[in-house]
Amino acid sequence: MLARLRAIAHGRPKPNETRRPQTNPTRAGFATVAPIGVTSGLDGEWIPLRSSNLEAVKYDDASSALVVRFRSGSTYRYDRVPRTIFTGLLQAWSAGRYHRQWIRSRYPYVQLS
Repeated sequence: MLARLRAIAHGRPKPNETRRPQTNPTRAGFATVAPIGVTSGLDGEWIPLRSSNLEAVKYDDASSALVVRFRSGSTYRYDRVPRTIFTGLLQAWSAGRYHRQWIRSRYPYVQLS
């Protein structure tokens, strides 16, 4: 019993249990393309997000660039982001968590403001 409580406290699987592996959201049933009219290049309109951290995004198909505007006022451009990742961000239950897990540390970025 004590071993089971320690395993739970440390996030380890219980004996005779296996941990469910994390799947890539681009292959976990998300749409492969964004809805029509969602992206119009980096010169287009911002797409607002319902998030306490992220305010809005833009995506350019030609350059695979994703621009993210944060509620703090800073703006970042992420390069070589696949469209499926952009679509996943739009459809994510938590845009901030999705950004942190699948975008922030995986793609090169430049702070624009």
